[in-house]
Amino acid sequence: MAITQLVAGQNISIPSDRAYCFSLHIANWQWGVVVSRENAPVSLLESIEGVSTRDNKLLLNLPDIPEGVEKLAVYIAANNNSSAGSTADMSASLSDLVGADEFANIDISHQLTGQTAVSLIEVYRRNGAWKIRCVLQGYQEGLPKLLESFGFTRDSYASAVSKVSTTVSAPIEQNATQIQVSRSPVNQNYGDASITLVWKSGRGNLRSAARYFMGENFKPVSDLRIGCFYELENGQRGIVYSFDESLEGSFDGVPYIKANRAENEHWEQLLINERFRHKLNRYLVFVSMMDAHDSWEALSVSVDFQLPGLAAKKLSPTTLMSKPIYAVAMIDFNDDQTKATPLNEYFQDLAEMDRAFAWGLPWRCENNSDNEDQT
Repeated sequence: MAITQLVAGQNISIPSDRAYCFSLHIANWQWGVVVSRENAPVSLLESIEGVSTRDNKLLLNLPDIPEGVEKLAVYIAANNNSSAGSTADMSASLSDLVGADEFANIDISHQLTGQTAVSLIEVYRRNGAWKIRCVLQGYQEGLPKLLESFGFTRDSYASAVSKVSTTVSAPIEQNATQIQVSRSPVNQNYGDASITLVWKSGRGNLRSAARYFMGENFKPVSDLRIGCFYELENGQRGIVYSFDESLEGSFDGVPYIKANRAENEHWEQLLINERFRHKLNRYLVFVSMMDAHDSWEALSVSVDFQLPGLAAKKLSPTTLMSKPIYAVAMIDFNDDQTKATPLNEYFQDLAEMDRAFAWGLPWRCENNSDNEDQT
């Protein structure tokens, strides 16, 4: 697949029903995201459905982003200990989050020199569709001048950071209590076969421009999703994933498994329809780490298996690695017996996990590009 090399002023259209990862390779520079909303002043990225960060990556699930969000602008800026104006060996890339196929990149090194802050890209809506504009507007005066170009003043920016910090940190203890209440969220109309994910709130190491004004105050809360690869008795294969409604599966129809997602509590769930166990073969259950965090261990993740014919089982990740995909267990329904085999393996993306278990799903990414102007 051809990869688009983006240059300043170039626009590309992207399918609006998918999830994407914008990766930054910027040495020890810092970065951040400015959010433009309809009929509202600009602000820093805070808790927005469909948008999250991990390390030097911006994760976008476009269908989940609220309609009022019009544009997300990504910027980078040199830290005090960075070489002033040095952009050597710096780049950025855009890839499909599920398949990890790269389809656009920016060579920052060869397009900018002598700058200490750069407005890098804009992800924006136009006529209901999403596009990406490569901006590459540099500022020799540094971060304050860049923020001023977005409409911030020092006071308004500091106020925004303070508000975000309060919003993110306040619910942590409350959510820990909610976990205890929600450990058995099964709707009894679905039956007794369930796989439930619960976790505690955590904080990650986001490289944010908050450091410039207020230090290490702005850190996002981690979020998790549960899913599975499935294979039916007739050989049909696919994926069920609480990441998106289009992937939530079906309880009464193929694949006889449905993903449930709690909006404001830390639990996700897979429900299996035992009435169709004669059509079931195997499920590879996994958990994905959606937002910024240092390791699985700090999130106190627990996956609770309640399956007929098996003793209740709880599995948790046992690693300090931050690879975002945790392969939990393989469930087999052969010979009228149910078997759950713990896996405890970790992967960078779902396509890598697919290859490891030779599942054979058709990972792909479409790329529609143009040079159409935003206005």
